[in-house]
Amino acid sequence: MSTPPLSTVILGRSSRRSLLPLALGVTLASVVCVAATASAQRPRRRAPSATLDAGPSDAGVSDAGAADGGVDAAVVVRVPVPGTSALEIATAADATSATLRSLRVVTRDNGSVAAGQSRLAAAHAQIETLNESPLLRQLPSLDGRTLLDVRQRWRRPEEAIDEALSSVQDRRASLDAARARLEPLSAEWTGRVELLQRSDVPEEVLARAVDMLEQVATELASVEERSAAVESLHEALSTEALRVASIMEQLDDAEVQSEAKLWDRGSLPLYRVLMSGGAGVGLGAQIAAAAATHWELLQSGLQGEAEGFAAMLVVYLLLCATLLYQRRRSPEWEGDPDVLRLARHVVNAPLASALLVVLLATPLFAPTAPVIIYDMVFVALLFPVLRLLPPLLPTVMGPLLYGSAVALSFDKLTELAPEGESLHQLMLTAEGLVTAIWLARWRSRNHRALKTSHDATVVIGIVLLTFVALAAALGWEALATMTAGATMASVFTAMVAFAGALVVEAVVAFLMRSRLALQSISVRRHRRMLTHRIRTGVRAAAVLLWLWSTVSGFRLEEPLREAVDSVGALSVQTGEIRLSVGAVVAAIFILVFVTYFARFVRFAIEQEVMTRLDVAPDVSGSVSRLVGYFVVAIGVIAALAAVGIESAQLAMLAGALSVGIGFGLQNIVSNFISGLILMVERPVKLGDFIEVGALVGEVKSIGIRASTIESLDGAEVIVPNADLISNKVVNWTLSNRSRRVSVNVGVAYGTDPHRVATVLAEACAHHSTILPQPAPTILFTGFGNSSLDFLVHCWVSEYADHHKLRSDITHWVHDALYREAIEIPFPQRDLHLRSIDESVRQALRGEPERKGTPHDPKPPPDDGGAPE
Repeated sequence: MSTPPLSTVILGRSSRRSLLPLALGVTLASVVCVAATASAQRPRRRAPSATLDAGPSDAGVSDAGAADGGVDAAVVVRVPVPGTSALEIATAADATSATLRSLRVVTRDNGSVAAGQSRLAAAHAQIETLNESPLLRQLPSLDGRTLLDVRQRWRRPEEAIDEALSSVQDRRASLDAARARLEPLSAEWTGRVELLQRSDVPEEVLARAVDMLEQVATELASVEERSAAVESLHEALSTEALRVASIMEQLDDAEVQSEAKLWDRGSLPLYRVLMSGGAGVGLGAQIAAAAATHWELLQSGLQGEAEGFAAMLVVYLLLCATLLYQRRRSPEWEGDPDVLRLARHVVNAPLASALLVVLLATPLFAPTAPVIIYDMVFVALLFPVLRLLPPLLPTVMGPLLYGSAVALSFDKLTELAPEGESLHQLMLTAEGLVTAIWLARWRSRNHRALKTSHDATVVIGIVLLTFVALAAALGWEALATMTAGATMASVFTAMVAFAGALVVEAVVAFLMRSRLALQSISVRRHRRMLTHRIRTGVRAAAVLLWLWSTVSGFRLEEPLREAVDSVGALSVQTGEIRLSVGAVVAAIFILVFVTYFARFVRFAIEQEVMTRLDVAPDVSGSVSRLVGYFVVAIGVIAALAAVGIESAQLAMLAGALSVGIGFGLQNIVSNFISGLILMVERPVKLGDFIEVGALVGEVKSIGIRASTIESLDGAEVIVPNADLISNKVVNWTLSNRSRRVSVNVGVAYGTDPHRVATVLAEACAHHSTILPQPAPTILFTGFGNSSLDFLVHCWVSEYADHHKLRSDITHWVHDALYREAIEIPFPQRDLHLRSIDESVRQALRGEPERKGTPHDPKPPPDDGGAPE
């Protein structure tokens, strides 16, 4: 029986709750008294201490205290407040010093502010100069080419400001990060110093803390000062960026208005100008004004993009040197004759090939050049094109190529004339009319030699150029200009894209034969296949570039986009799922892309990864297939998401598929899962010789649904994967490819069997394909009807060689027995005839035939006498 608590005994259980406030009050009063006593005994400027009694008061301690003059018997030990000891201050100071050093490296002046200020001043000067141009006040009335020139001029300060803003923003981010680290450090050291000043610590510790606080404060002040300068620069750059953005918006509006004037009749018909005699009035002045304007633009462009043009020259010289070097090596190349023919043609024209590449890269080197420079680049590109293409085209296409080059040059000359003037209208009419007539005459002479597609293209060109001439002559100058420019741009893009694709294919041929590329296993093994795949991709890109240029030139981008959007928005509601044409097309695109990407991943894994890991081919195939399945699974999920099927709907779809699989797709799913088991468990591998029922052959592939086995007769048999998992399969090469070969040998009775065994062993000991371990075995199996029977067992390392080895061993045994004069008997039988016709018996004995009844099969009765 347990003893009740003392409170229960004294006061009873009902009074426990009334004692709780009393106990709390007593405890609080005790704590206050102890604190007051400790505060009265604490000396000034000393660290707070805890009083630790050495132990209960005893006589020895009391006597010692009395002898020392009345010192307390209790032993008092002073413990510093946490964070104020010399070791802690030193450790914190070292960490802070390291932080300050790292921040000084990050926040030191890297010249970005000075560079930004320089760019700001230059951009501000350019903006002020451009603002004074009268073209800004004429934006709504300017043609598209002039608007493009104005935009190119404003792109220079815009790019300078964007570059400066990017640098300043990076600088501001680093300073903000430094300030975010310094402010907590400053607060931390301020608190430490205040705590140390109220505590009893050595002066050196306090001085160290004060020094660290000053260092942190100094660094923080420096960072804030630099941040203020950066903020000021950022504000100024943002202001200039807003000014440029305002001009760019005005240019966008002006371009929209210019496109809206496309269907306006902006000029008088040309026949009215001719009848009034105004065609020749002011032509000289128009030519002079246009020449002066474009000369000024050319000078400003050359000055503003001098560095870019210098870089183009350097790249051109490097490309020429590289192609000249490759021309010396080209006779050593081996491979596809078509690819090498194109590559040799490119390296045999190094100057033209290098010029083509460099000129095509002009937007990279001189992005803000005026339009006049791009016109010059346009015309200059015709020279390498005319050098590279004619040898690769049919003879009939040569005049068309040169005629197109002349028409393109005249078109650029026409664009230099100011739009809206009689000079431009006259040149545009002449361009369309002359080019259409020449093209029609060329078609009439070569109509039979042209393909249908080429002939249709020429007819379309004639129609468009005729339309240009008519529209320009009737005053629809803007429409004629757009049509002529788009037509010529389409022809020019086709020519340049063809020539550029040729150069790219040659470069690919170079790279495929370089030392760096030959380090790749896939390049060494599949160079021709990779080259042809890249050629196909390059030509497809050239075709897409031509299509984009044509659509953009005829200003069909927006109508085409609207048409695509309207068709893509068509949808069908099926329950909670809405299927749109755009979503379905996107899903199909995703699936096609993922399929090709999965094939690429499998190829890369098998050729580049697994071959370097020195794993078996079947392991490589299994890993690549599993990765390919994973990529395809991700693509399927992405395609379903593109269609708009959410996770809940996907779960419903999965349930429906499960029901369908349960009823109608059991075999397909079973074969698929069996294929996965074959890849992971690998009871059957690629290259194995297996036996499935009556089928014996080599495993050639393990697919999703079925595997392919090549029989010994060469037939390829498709076996479902489930049969390889559920049925009995004999795998002759599962763990190793060794195979035992057995040959039966029989010798004549009377031959020494020991001698026969020795001869057979010597016959099997001199062939390289026979394994020494296990050693060949000669067995004397017994006495046959006509011979002494022996059995020869040999092991071969490769299963595929066992048929040939069996034949070879049979030859060796025959030759060895023949040399040793050991007889190989043929089967012998003793025939005993019990019932036979008498005439046959007489014939066998050589006796003459008896007269009488030769056909009587019964023998004469035995009279007991002696036989005749």
